[in-house]
Amino acid sequence: MIIKTHKIKIYILSISTIILITSCNGNCCDHFAPDLLPENVLRNYETAPKNYCCIAYKAYNGEQESILKLSLLYFDNSFIGEHGIFLLHLIEKIGEDDYISSISKINENEKRLISTYLSAGLQMIGNKDELNNIYPKVATFLNSH
Repeated sequence: MIIKTHKIKIYILSISTIILITSCNGNCCDHFAPDLLPENVLRNYETAPKNYCCIAYKAYNGEQESILKLSLLYFDNSFIGEHGIFLLHLIEKIGEDDYISSISKINENEKRLISTYLSAGLQMIGNKDELNNIYPKVATFLNSH
């Protein structure tokens, strides 16, 4: 009897976890204007994190750990521009100083990854300016060794 009760508890816990994870995506996504989230990433990129919206929502509200997580998510060439656009919006919202503070402990490879996202985002929106002209502090940090 104890084994059956234990199996039922594990089953209920598993179902609760699945519901929590799947509902997180929808609830967090509802907090954003539709044109702000990288919709193509959310809809088509099979390995995009299921909690992208929740990480993005927390980052947008200034949570440093989420800003770091969001900045270092890995996307292939098909989606780097869209993710880069979102990171540009994030920097605009929270400011350069807070963004740099959140990613201050990243290594050189991670700096290159974020630079790639931001450059691709600028290119995708047709902005001919360099990151240096738009967010000079972020550019300086990402180019520092």
